[in-house]
Amino acid sequence: WIVDTYYGYRYDTSAGKWKVDPSKGEDALYQIPVIRYSGLKYATYKVTITPVYSSLFDHNKEQNIENSYNFYLDAVRIYNPINVEQNQIIKDVYKADAEYKSTFKEIRDIIIEAKGFEEPSTEVYIDGVGDADWELYKDAGPSHELYLAPGQKIAMTLYANEIPTSVRIGVKSIQDSVRFTAGFSVNESGQWKEYMITPIMICNTATDLYYDITEQCVWEKIENTDENGYKYKTTYPVTITNILENSENSSIISLTQLKYVINDTAQ
Repeated sequence: WIVDTYYGYRYDTSAGKWKVDPSKGEDALYQIPVIRYSGLKYATYKVTITPVYSSLFDHNKEQNIENSYNFYLDAVRIYNPINVEQNQIIKDVYKADAEYKSTFKEIRDIIIEAKGFEEPSTEVYIDGVGDADWELYKDAGPSHELYLAPGQKIAMTLYANEIPTSVRIGVKSIQDSVRFTAGFSVNESGQWKEYMITPIMICNTATDLYYDITEQCVWEKIENTDENGYKYKTTYPVTITNILENSENSSIISLTQLKYVINDTAQ
């Protein structure tokens, strides 16, 4: 891949496209995933990351600062690095830690597959835009994440081929410590009510950690397997809320991936 990592765009809603705005870098967000690849077979791979200059990506020409820009690399993260089926000892450890048969799915993919924000979702946050509805999110939203500003909520119906032993959501803080909750929402006589709300969870790390939302997922079997081949779905949408505690709370939360675990106890 060749990726333009320049940070300094604003989305022009009237024109429907991103425009260069060098001042945007003053309030930059960090540790944003720019490349993600899955589906590789277990093997040894060599990953090469090469920062290079290209005039195509030089957005400072108007400011007469040509031929240079800064590049920051935080980390390369590897998911499911061990083939547990080839080592019974490791397999037993993964089972004991409820990590056996874990699979990952991006929150963005779940939202895009739904073809809209489910009720009772609110608008979401897009860097360089602010609050955004579904149309803006699908066209201008981040490639691998979903952001919630304080007071915002996202609702998701989850699908799976087997009922997971556990479900965890990847969360990271964009700026400061963030407080959030998870629950599931039920429409009662035209009013949405939230149940099984977790105690307030706190995230103060820029690297996504996984928070347990298993109890917030109520599963039911799909009578006729849906177009994607899923056999189960959550009866009620799972809701994640960035808590708005006071007018000074401006922290943004990033939702990255769901981790499903099928903890097969068979030896």
